Amino acid sequence: MSKTIALVSGIPPQFENAMPARWLYHSEWFLVAAALAETASTGWFILSARYGLLHPDQKIAPYELTLSDLPPDQRHAWAEGVLQSLTQILKPGDRLLLLAEPNYHTVLYAILENSNWRLAAPLHGMPAASQVVWMQNAIDHPVQHPTIKSTSSSDTIPIR
Repeated sequence: MSKTIALVSGIPPQFENAMPARWLYHSEWFLVAAALAETASTGWFILSARYGLLHPDQKIAPYELTLSDLPPDQRHAWAEGVLQSLTQILKPGDRLLLLAEPNYHTVLYAILENSNWRLAAPLHGMPAASQVVWMQNAIDHPVQHPTIKSTSSSDTIPIR
């Protein structure tokens, strides 16, 4: 059976001490995206400019780096590294839910769109000011994805 994995951008600010990645980031955007990932997927990972793909429970130190700090060739290398990590986790036909702010979304979307995974990118092209509201609404009103036959709540995914 296929699974749905959510990818959430690690958005500053961060706390000042090393801790599990899920607790390090504390912006409103990240907290809402992480909550949606918890409810709309069978598992989720954090996209970090410094560390690449992180399991939410992986302990990391705070850092000051964003993808916009990197030149285009390094952003592409970062995206390729994330793709390589995903190949260790996903099988063809699995679903990816990309919950990423524009810098992360831009660099990953083209690579993931052409992968063997089914990509859902509900924030694609959405103004930043609308993203938190949309994600909060998706948490409050989840919709069963029509291609998933399971009645398990872990298979719900918001559809725009």
